[in-house]
Amino acid sequence: MDRSHLCTLCNHEICPESLTALVALLPSDSDYVICSASNSGDELMGTVRLKCSTVEGVKSWMKEFQLKSLMTFRILGKKPVMGQKSLYCVYFRCMHNTRLKSDKLSSKNTNCPAKLKIRVQKTEFQRKNRTSNTFSARLSQSRDPHIPVYPTTIHFQLNHNHPIETADVLRSRDVGDEAKAKILTLLRNHHTPSSALRAFKSDLQKEHPDRYTSLSGDRFYCPDLHWCYRLYYKHFSQKYESSSNSADIEDDKTADNENLEVLCPRLIGAEETVGAENPKVLCPLLIERYMSFQSKIIEMAKNDPIGFGPAMEAYLRQGEAMSTSSFLSAMHCFGLTNGGEVGVVSYE
Repeated sequence: MDRSHLCTLCNHEICPESLTALVALLPSDSDYVICSASNSGDELMGTVRLKCSTVEGVKSWMKEFQLKSLMTFRILGKKPVMGQKSLYCVYFRCMHNTRLKSDKLSSKNTNCPAKLKIRVQKTEFQRKNRTSNTFSARLSQSRDPHIPVYPTTIHFQLNHNHPIETADVLRSRDVGDEAKAKILTLLRNHHTPSSALRAFKSDLQKEHPDRYTSLSGDRFYCPDLHWCYRLYYKHFSQKYESSSNSADIEDDKTADNENLEVLCPRLIGAEETVGAENPKVLCPLLIERYMSFQSKIIEMAKNDPIGFGPAMEAYLRQGEAMSTSSFLSAMHCFGLTNGGEVGVVSYE
């Protein structure tokens, strides 16, 4: 039994099994001492003192704890921070204890009783000198022997009524920062939410071919389509919302036309050649360029029939089975995930 994390200031009896179980859940790079730990069946309870005196540090520790333990907690309530004692005091609940707003059943809710409490005590405070009208730092007068080295207290009540590492639970975890950043990058490069997720999964399979099956079932590493849509509407929906002000509408149309001229100047002018009730038509120069590109592919296929034959057969078979919207999404994704660099297409 590793007794290096046992608190020397507390006289609680801790059984080896409880200590081992609690240490296995805590981040290894954090500085902490265990004041109490008890294990009764599937219930693990304990108190840990953490060497952290800032709110940002506690939030960072909470992320690392959830990542290592595979547990996800939500804020249940906050205690008002008043006076010179507490800097931060928050109660957490397991995410599988949801507060339903209607009679609709939630597939994630199990009324899990697991809880967590984190409190950060102040190690010093500012005291005003009425004579000189200045503030001076004063050390905390708390009688807690853990102060000022271990000002953060964490109370664990880990009595989950559901498994931790099953597929259903892993699919409900929060999306990681790395996965969120990659999806955002794809959305900024003009991907739709569905095509961004397909491109993300393709890259994930290339990076982790041996672990792809397990990673794709964990929402922390691989988000779901609903989350991608929520992220898209959160960051990009404002660009497409209509304005009730007619002047704003005209400004938006002018801006859109200017952007279109920059991206594809050869498409401008086609609208003037058709009636008001007819849709826009493709520029003849763009069609000519596309036909030239197809001729180039045919020439390459003639020079390398062994390499291009199976690829062209797969392209035709899958393309003929696609719907129009799926085919358009595939055209936008072409070259973005197969080693090509994402960039601005030039039509000059």
